[in-house]
Amino acid sequence: MIGIVSVEKTKSDIILQSDEKVKQAQMMSFVKRQPKQIDELALHLIYKINLEEMSDITLYGCTIAPNGNMILKLVKTIDCTTLLYSVACISDEHVAITKEQSVDVINIKMETVEKRYELSSCPDGIICFEKILMWSQQRKGIKRADLEKGDIKTLKSENKMKVWTFLTTNRKYIYYANYSNSTVTCSNMNGNEIWSKKISKIKLSYGITIDNDSNIYIASYGTNSIVVLSPDGKFNRRLLCSEDGINLPRGIFFDKRRNHLLVANEKGTVFLYEVS
Repeated sequence: MIGIVSVEKTKSDIILQSDEKVKQAQMMSFVKRQPKQIDELALHLIYKINLEEMSDITLYGCTIAPNGNMILKLVKTIDCTTLLYSVACISDEHVAITKEQSVDVINIKMETVEKRYELSSCPDGIICFEKILMWSQQRKGIKRADLEKGDIKTLKSENKMKVWTFLTTNRKYIYYANYSNSTVTCSNMNGNEIWSKKISKIKLSYGITIDNDSNIYIASYGTNSIVVLSPDGKFNRRLLCSEDGINLPRGIFFDKRRNHLLVANEKGTVFLYEVS
């Protein structure tokens, strides 16, 4: 079941009243913004949604559509014959989900499966960028599919790819988190490993996402926390914990258009933060 939450925001118009202000604004646009370091990051809670009254629901993943709608991957814990794992947004109308031995492209308005990639083993984490789907696949490695051509290619072959491996990308590197041994690995877009780090603050990682500065955010299910890593993996920081309401986090997504971080607990509490 796909849940959609629509959020509307209004912004006041900004009027520049003099040519001098216009010149200042033009000059500022040429100043390169310095990347945010992980110790500089600040979160501001925009709102919190509580779905815990839906006692038969487990939340498996989350994402944000280009129009700002939150898309939640909800699974009923009763009468569920097919396991569903992760969700990625393709457009305002389409998402891709991973399930037992397939990746499905779904029209969320029509609630129909428009394309299905049949697989020989279970896929876990999935992402979408530039009409490309990329997912981790148990005992196979990392796969990519061209949504227009329809072909599937192996990006990284790994016959020991663990269960619950989730991935993200900044389109230069791929980062993936290993659920079972608390490691985060970085590879280039050809699948060649750049670095791999064991992170003591992480236990049972269930999601990974990345911001505009290539800082990496991980949902640590086993420690009830959100941990952020520097782009080179050398530094890490616990950003959110149980005192902030984080309890068995399973979904995490960074909206690069709006600088928003979406975090979803397994039992349905969802948080949206502005990151500054």
